[in-house]
Amino acid sequence: MHVVVITEGTAEYKSLPRIYPQLHRNCGRNRIVRTLLINVSPDAPPAAIARRCIPGVKIAAKLGATLIVVLLDRERQRACCGRIARTIQEEVYKTASVPDEVAVEVVLKDRKFENWLIADLDALRAQPARFLVTNAIEQLVAPDKADKCDAESLIKRALRKSFSYDKTDDGFRVCIRMDVMKAAANSRSFRHLLHVLGCRPYAQSCARPVVENA
Repeated sequence: MHVVVITEGTAEYKSLPRIYPQLHRNCGRNRIVRTLLINVSPDAPPAAIARRCIPGVKIAAKLGATLIVVLLDRERQRACCGRIARTIQEEVYKTASVPDEVAVEVVLKDRKFENWLIADLDALRAQPARFLVTNAIEQLVAPDKADKCDAESLIKRALRKSFSYDKTDDGFRVCIRMDVMKAAANSRSFRHLLHVLGCRPYAQSCARPVVENA
């Protein structure tokens, strides 16, 4: 299955392809063939988001994709991720003339990209000159609490004093070191991405983290 990812985040657009080889190793024949960037606020009205997806749907169809993943931040929206995602998905189907052979899934980061970046603390620990991950930070993230923490604040707190946080550059630095299964253990919204892509061991369910060799 060919997959096209549509995202509104510049940092995600530049960084997430670094984890695709890991995803492909765990997703059987499913392959992400293109990542597309759209200019829209993640908390814009669903119809506005759907309109921005129209060019991406056309590109996906030309590439022979059978799945489009629309990747957005939940940000400050109060409704649950599932309800938000279903509403946007319905608007995309209604507005963007999605071909019958193409499925659309909407995945929300809960609440933003930083919640995924911090989900694998070892990816930060692998950069000791830049980050110091304290026990206090770890207790706020693990186990399975990355979606509930103020992730951007924690990343900034982990930075050594001589550095300032850059969402795009630090996102790239973390993603090239990220272990997707470690991240999945701490972030349900990241597990949902793996579930949508059919990645083992979350192809059937992503409600709970899977502890390998348990």
